[in-house]
Amino acid sequence: MGAFVLPNREIPDEADIRAFITPVEVVERAAGLHFFNEQLKAKSKQLCAVTQCQLVVRRFDDTRKKIAGKK
Repeated sequence: MGAFVLPNREIPDEADIRAFITPVEVVERAAGLHFFNEQLKAKSKQLCAVTQCQLVVRRFDDTRKKIAGKK
């Protein structure tokens, strides 16, 4: 299980997503919601401990321009 809070601004391509890890409880409290029950949170491992955490950069604008240029 994992939660991330990212800034509402451009993030450098080389940014480490782990810098944005936030406890699930903080996100739940800020949203006024409960995403997971306490029992599930207690037995879950942190997401980045069980999988590779990384930002996958896809250049949507570049791809869109290439597609538009083929018409």
